[in-house]
Amino acid sequence: MKLIAGPAVFICDECVELCKDIIREEVQDQAERVSEKLPKPQEIKAVLDQYVIGQDYAKKVLAVAVYNHYKRLEHGSRR
Repeated sequence: MKLIAGPAVFICDECVELCKDIIREEVQDQAERVSEKLPKPQEIKAVLDQYVIGQDYAKKVLAVAVYNHYKRLEHGSRR
């Protein structure tokens, strides 16, 4: 066992590893909850349909781009 020194405090390396595991699990749980809430491209387009007249191709492209953007952010947070 090794002690790690901080300003006026010490912590063992095993406790550091335990804390890292706890934080990793919490971050993963949060990412999964975000994934469940993320609307599908069809749902995003449906909202755009309420505000934008015509331009169906642009709305589809935008909906997919927004969805992919948030999926990339979610994937990056799991690293």
